Amino acid sequence: MENVCKLCFKAFTSYQKLLAHERILVKKKLGFSRHAIGKKYLSIETFPENVFVYLFKDEETFRYSPAKRKYQCYFEGFSDYENKYQVKFTWSQTILSENNREFVLGKMSCNFITDSGEFQEK
Repeated sequence: MENVCKLCFKAFTSYQKLLAHERILVKKKLGFSRHAIGKKYLSIETFPENVFVYLFKDEETFRYSPAKRKYQCYFEGFSDYENKYQVKFTWSQTILSENNREFVLGKMSCNFITDSGEFQEK
């Protein structure tokens, strides 16, 4: 039986080396650890505009900038009396040109900050 990575198709001499390789690749793809503290950024490269609008259109903070062709919506909350936290969702459009053809892609991103590694009950 061959020990080939199903993500990048690289062959390994042992099953253990394959497992270690795949674990590292998966962690790189995820981008961050849920235990890490600090700024987080998630993005979905092909996200339809109508889905973003449908999800956030009824929110008070929903905004559209025609000049930038960009939607934005954010949510704020307090973790205690001193700290205020924000989660920002953004949709933007990218136009790719190739062989005299244009491809229009929508991208959704989410930015937020974590200050503790785990959720805590009080």
